[in-house]
Amino acid sequence: LEAFISSLQILETFGPLLSLAVKNDTANCEKVRAAWEVLSSAGDAQRCSTLRGLLEAERASGIHKAGGVLADPSAAIALVWMRRSLEFQNGVLDGMHSDRASVLSNVAREAYKTHLEGFHNFWLKNTFRAGLSAMPGREDFVQRLLPLHDDGRPPEERITQCYAEVADLVEVQQKVIATMRTLFVELDLEDNRKA
Repeated sequence: LEAFISSLQILETFGPLLSLAVKNDTANCEKVRAAWEVLSSAGDAQRCSTLRGLLEAERASGIHKAGGVLADPSAAIALVWMRRSLEFQNGVLDGMHSDRASVLSNVAREAYKTHLEGFHNFWLKNTFRAGLSAMPGREDFVQRLLPLHDDGRPPEERITQCYAEVADLVEVQQKVIATMRTLFVELDLEDNRKA
């Protein structure tokens, strides 16, 4: 959860119109914490110390239905949406890194289409489309990702390092995303309904 909260700092750099997405992700983190506290106090706190254990305990409580129909609020539904948000963020960062000539808002639209659009209703789609249209340009975005302090290195060197760190982050986050997706499918907790 702490790592996910840290990743929201990156989502915040996408622009102010996506602040609703950041608030939603923060609320989802709180849903997970609340479920974890309840399940930990009601049963085996050690079991709930892992993602698998938390999801298995919640599933065993009987609040979810077969076929990935998840209760809301629950840790599972919150984590599904947190993973999707992370997939979107990772899609933007990967596209930004792999195609440095593309307009960032176009990269973001493609990531949205791939990772979130299919799960959003009409209103959410329009909200996201407006937010993505207001994304900063690539140069401004990279500056937002760079450390705020000047460490004395030439700007080009700092930008090169930024792109290298983005590539590393994409790789790590992709492993987290794949592990989460596999676990949710295995436990029949992959809810594909629209929000």
